[in-house]
Amino acid sequence: MKSKPSFYLSFFIPILLVYAPFHSGSYGFYVFMKIAVCGYALYQGYKFLEAEKTVAMIPFAGIALLFQPFWSWGIDRDTWAPIDFIVGGFIVLFIIVGEMRNRKASADTE
Repeated sequence: MKSKPSFYLSFFIPILLVYAPFHSGSYGFYVFMKIAVCGYALYQGYKFLEAEKTVAMIPFAGIALLFQPFWSWGIDRDTWAPIDFIVGGFIVLFIIVGEMRNRKASADTE
């Protein structure tokens, strides 16, 4: 089976989200994380919009709004920690379910 770099690259976002609550460094890391997560969510939402799957697009639109880097929601670090874990878990689950569907579809066509 041919491996896709985007599949492996997509695990970068959940790793960032799980690492964020334990990071005690500069604010620049959080800005980078917000840009990366927002960009990923916008990309996935756009892919669902192209495929006319608007219901599947809604969670990614919410993630993009939550992690947008242009203004702050006024949420402290202790509140962001569970949000980061929940969103990271959702993205991992999305990746795993998507990969399972792709493998099933490719097995059905063979």
